Amino acid sequence: MRASTFYKALPIPLKAFAGVVTILPCISISAEKAGEAYERSQWSGIGKRELDLQEKREQERLEALGTSARVKDWAGRNRYGIIAGGYVYPSNFRMRWN
Repeated sequence: MRASTFYKALPIPLKAFAGVVTILPCISISAEKAGEAYERSQWSGIGKRELDLQEKREQERLEALGTSARVKDWAGRNRYGIIAGGYVYPSNFRMRWN
């Protein structure tokens, strides 16, 4: 309950800013991924075969890895999300229980 009363006490411009800061990066990342998917769909011939071959190699490489190596690989590719999540979780926890 304390978190909701804290949030209710914030001025509307600050609430709007928090929404923009949260939603805008999500929209940007989604648009980037959609653009990459569209580009991949437009490839044909040798270029498409090369992309498919790279994807197959990556899949085979991941299948050959052990569990700890997969986790390490995933963490290396998603390090910024892990950092952001590590920042958000403790602050949310503090806000709820203080």
